[in-house]
Amino acid sequence: MDENVSFSCDNLQMLVIDEADRILDMGFKSQVDSIVENLPRERQTLLFSATQTRKLEDLVRVSLKEPIWVSVHEHSIKATPDQLVQNYFVCEEEQKINMLWSFLVNHKRKKSLIFVTCCKQARQKQNKRMEIFHKFNRNFRGAAMIATDIASRGLDFNNVDWVVQLDCPNDVDDYIHRVGRTARMNHKGESVLVLTPSQVAFVEMLANRHVPICKVEVDMDKLVDIRLKLSNLMIPFPQLKDFAQRSFVAYARAIYFMKLKEIFDVNKIDFEALASSYGLAVTPRIRFLRKEQLKGRTEVNLYDADDISGDSEMVEKIVSCSEKQSNSSACGGSSGDEGDDLLKITKRDVFNSVDSATPKDELLARISTNKVVKQTEIAKKVLKRGIKRNKSIKSA
Repeated sequence: MDENVSFSCDNLQMLVIDEADRILDMGFKSQVDSIVENLPRERQTLLFSATQTRKLEDLVRVSLKEPIWVSVHEHSIKATPDQLVQNYFVCEEEQKINMLWSFLVNHKRKKSLIFVTCCKQARQKQNKRMEIFHKFNRNFRGAAMIATDIASRGLDFNNVDWVVQLDCPNDVDDYIHRVGRTARMNHKGESVLVLTPSQVAFVEMLANRHVPICKVEVDMDKLVDIRLKLSNLMIPFPQLKDFAQRSFVAYARAIYFMKLKEIFDVNKIDFEALASSYGLAVTPRIRFLRKEQLKGRTEVNLYDADDISGDSEMVEKIVSCSEKQSNSSACGGSSGDEGDDLLKITKRDVFNSVDSATPKDELLARISTNKVVKQTEIAKKVLKRGIKRNKSIKSA
């Protein structure tokens, strides 16, 4: 609109924004503002969404004056359709794969949409996405598609029988959009939410938003255990092992960066059992998690040495990079994980064993005892870089 001078919107009478709550997010602020600036002031604006926003600043951004709220189920107490049956059950992280396989085996003739947190093809081309969408949409029985939240909005699938949320959604709004893929246009539908013991508090959040959901008990002994089959399948197909390792790390990363920290706690995951459920004999190393844990400790900047507190009970003992490297095997770190920060606080003198030295003196003493660089090492670096030394020119 800004680049093509022949593109005119003077005759525009109506602006329609679907999924308005997501479009009006701050991530699209510049795009929305740019479009609105090119539109005439006299127009009608319509915002559509299953979870509409009432933030005044969002409405002002699209130049709404005296907005009128219209709801399809205006007099309904529930936030979801009445013909939608919603259930949830609790299981451990390592049982999710077995649960999914058992569900698919028992619902072979049903059309199911499974939502997960991590994606396999983040850079998949749009043509490929559309091909998968149409293929799943044409099937009415015996079809299952695994997708992320990108499929929870703006897509109308025909006759979806089940919505399985294998991973807990980020918030209640995402839950409503996920289950909205079934029970559409007065058709019946069912959904099941899989929660871990640490995520049970999410049910209370659903109740506060008037989302009716019932707990069902699942006999874990009747689940089909496919861990051994997965492990054996990775022997002739090494690429599956690489994919499982990347999926393992991606899931841990997704849980760590969730906003609802009281529900999503990465420290409560049994990583060894989770890796076994993926068919992995060895638990993959989660380097980013080690980095974040190290960054969570108090860091000392060399330029802020004067600001260190003088309380002897809270004197911080600083270790250098050489000491960290010697202890890396004990703490599970690696050289790649430890290269970001020079100095980190690893322990405190809570027994008041350092009385004479102040924190500033101790820090300076540590710095002064760094390894001395020899002239031979400097000469080797100079020769390696091809730097020519200066020559003295004697005057005649």
